[in-house]
Amino acid sequence: QSHDRLRAFVSSLTDDRLDETLAYKDSAGRPHERVMWQLMAHVANHGTHHRAETAMAMASLSKPMRELDYVFFEIERSGGQGVRR
Repeated sequence: QSHDRLRAFVSSLTDDRLDETLAYKDSAGRPHERVMWQLMAHVANHGTHHRAETAMAMASLSKPMRELDYVFFEIERSGGQGVRR
């Protein structure tokens, strides 16, 4: 499961690895380099960006909204049974 793989990846990170520079290409094929911790912060923040876009689209269509905060996703995923690891 993806949560298990993410947990294993994060658990394996060291301070040195978080400070490591990674090279990548953006969706337009342009090369970039960033530090691992910056890219991890970007991933978390980018999810927030997409949830905001979803909320705006639903509001513009006058559609009812579900709660979009990640914590509510986890509560629903666990069936309201508390912490799920």
